[in-house]
Amino acid sequence: MIKLKHKSLITIAGFVWLCIGVGLLSQGLHLIIEKAAFHELEERGGSSLLSFFADYSGGIQQAGMILIAIALFIGYFKSRFVLAKTVRKMVVRIRQLPNPSPLYKIYSLAFYIVIAAMMGLGIIMKVTGIPTDIRGLIDVTVGSALINGALLYFKYAYTSETT
Repeated sequence: MIKLKHKSLITIAGFVWLCIGVGLLSQGLHLIIEKAAFHELEERGGSSLLSFFADYSGGIQQAGMILIAIALFIGYFKSRFVLAKTVRKMVVRIRQLPNPSPLYKIYSLAFYIVIAAMMGLGIIMKVTGIPTDIRGLIDVTVGSALINGALLYFKYAYTSETT
């Protein structure tokens, strides 16, 4: 059984969030950009976020940029006001474990359940046919929030504070 010091466990937790965040961010950007690139080929008048913003921004590419900016903005605030509290709680929890501790204790059982539920939601979004620009918006939002959360993990790993 692998046992690691608190700093290592916190860093690994951050890398997990960073990897998932980068994956979601790149997938979301791809979905939005792909939808914007091929939207010209589709029939106008469809009900999508890109169509809505294109009517006000002067074009589909500008609408894609607006959608990405909105997602990054929401992701920032999600990480700042929601995920920051989660990261803080997780770091406090890790620091209360014996030092060193087993790797599997990096997250609580409840958090593993939340991870499984989030994966399930992602699969449901994929199979239910939610428009790609909306999926892209959600992926960019969550991905950017997770990346910001990962940076907090790294900060806490190399400082003694958690407030």
